[in-house]
Order: sequence, then structure tokens, then C-alpha cells
Amino acid sequence: MDRTPKQYKKQLEMSRQWKQANPERHAELARAYRRRNPEKIKAQNILNYAIRKGEMSRGNCEGCGTGVRVHAHHYDYAKPLDVRWLCYKCHKANHPVSDENKAVKFVGAKRAQLIGEQNPNAHLSDKAVIEIEHLLNLGLAQERIAAVYGVSQMTVSRIKRGLRSSPSK
Repeated sequence: MDRTPKQYKKQLEMSRQWKQANPERHAELARAYRRRNPEKIKAQNILNYAIRKGEMSRGNCEGCGTGVRVHAHHYDYAKPLDVRWLCYKCHKANHPVSDENKAVKFVGAKRAQLIGEQNPNAHLSDKAVIEIEHLLNLGLAQERIAAVYGVSQMTVSRIKRGLRSSPSK
């Protein structure tokens, strides 16, 4: 969904309000994200430091040429200063995510709590959830399982932690 600047500002304001109303939850989510993505955080910190020091500067979008909402896109986090400057829309196009591949949907600031057939928005059957649990017990990597089943790694993690509700459990 494309957002106009007015819609984007409204989204930012709603996000700020949620963060102020839920500081503990926001901090918990931020810590979890940093734990899951240490190489990404390190690369972003190095790049942001270089920008602050004036060693690098943000450019216009390499996709469409705009100078609005330009992000740094890393192809390799081991090379933190090797980035492409992309606007929000072009960056989003570089990371396509299909709704059909999401087993857990966002509903405002809340996530759906059910994974499997009891969740009307989920795309995993109870059988698939049981198969994923079995693969986790065998020691397969969550990232690999997520790729095979076409779901997010967060969904696999939720299954691993037992955050699902289905008749078979």
C-alpha cells in the first residue's frame, strides 16, 4: 500500500502515541529485534556514525531519484558502508513480502495469537505446524524452516516457544 506524505505523518503520529502508551512493550520488542539481528544493528550503527561524522552523506534514491524518505539498503552487512540509497517505495520493492506467506498478521499494534487453522488469517494448517515442531525438535534452523514453509522466522519462533493454540496440542 502506497502512503502519501499525509498518511505517512498520520502513521508516524499513531506509532509515537503507541510507543508512549506502551513503553515496556516497545522496549521489549526493540531488545528482541536487536538480539535477532546483531549484524544488521552493527552495520546500521557504523553507517549512522559515518553519516554523523560527515564521512558519508545520504544521496537521492538510486531507483527513482527522489530525495524524500531515503533509506540505506545493505546487500551485505559485513560491508556496512557499501549501501544503495533507496526511497521508501523502492526499498520496499527490494523486499517484497506477500500476504499469502504470512502466518501471523498484524492487527493494529496487536499480533494474532493463534497459529494454525484456528487463526482465520493464518496460512499454516495444523498439520504444517506439527511438522514444523518436529523439524525444530530435530534441530533444523528456524531460518531454513521458515523458507521451506513460506512463513516468517518469527512464526517459526512462536511455534518453537509454544505460542500456538490448536486442537492437536
